[in-house]
Amino acid sequence: MANGKAEVSVSGAGSTPTILVVLVVIVVIVVVVVVVVVVVVVVVVVVVVIVIVVVVKVVAVVARTIIKNFTSMFLFRLTF
Repeated sequence: MANGKAEVSVSGAGSTPTILVVLVVIVVIVVVVVVVVVVVVVVVVVVVVIVIVVVVKVVAVVARTIIKNFTSMFLFRLTF
């Protein structure tokens, strides 16, 4: 009986680390998933901001060019 109790206590001690290992693995997986999601969100936000800045610059350049062309054509028509 003493031997059986020792085995039970050992198995109990063995099952507790297994639960701890499972919990640690779950926590690690959750942390990794959260970190990956945060990194993906940050990358997406940075890419969106860069795209918006580039589009605004391109639109500004195109608008300036169009305005300059229209202004020069208008002045040319007025002059001649």
